[in-house]
Amino acid sequence: MKENKIFDLTDLMIEQLQELYNGEKQLVKALNKIKTNITEPELLNAVDKHLASNEDQIMRLKRAFDILYVKQRKREAETIEALIRRIKSLVKMSADPEVMDAAIITALQHINHYKIASYGAICTYANMLGQYPMASIIHENLEEEKNMDRKLAMIAEEVVNRKAQIVNPENQ
Repeated sequence: MKENKIFDLTDLMIEQLQELYNGEKQLVKALNKIKTNITEPELLNAVDKHLASNEDQIMRLKRAFDILYVKQRKREAETIEALIRRIKSLVKMSADPEVMDAAIITALQHINHYKIASYGAICTYANMLGQYPMASIIHENLEEEKNMDRKLAMIAEEVVNRKAQIVNPENQ
């Protein structure tokens, strides 16, 4: 990019790639810490699988930078960082393990929805710019995020939210 300004769709696409690249790296670190609070085995398994997926997504983002002949820039991923802070806050506020699991799912879905929107936009930009190999790579990340979102929703609906809705007799 020229002087850190966004002049065209290519610059915007690169800025979004930088944000996601740094955000994915921040998310891997945060999830490794947050997962120690999870009590539901099915949720813990899903988060572990998502961590492995995030590593693959980072590698795909590196390939996208290579295709564009652009270097990754280290910078804060403000949106994902704010969402990570939100997970940490919800974990601290949760007095019940089942409610904490539900809160973690909610916060993870917020992150997934942000990433789905971002990866979707990048795919659209790449296709418009004729960057079809890069669009294909980023589309893999998009599909992984959609799959994770569906998995989290299923775990929430079928297991975690049912446990969290039970009133704790100590609170009566």
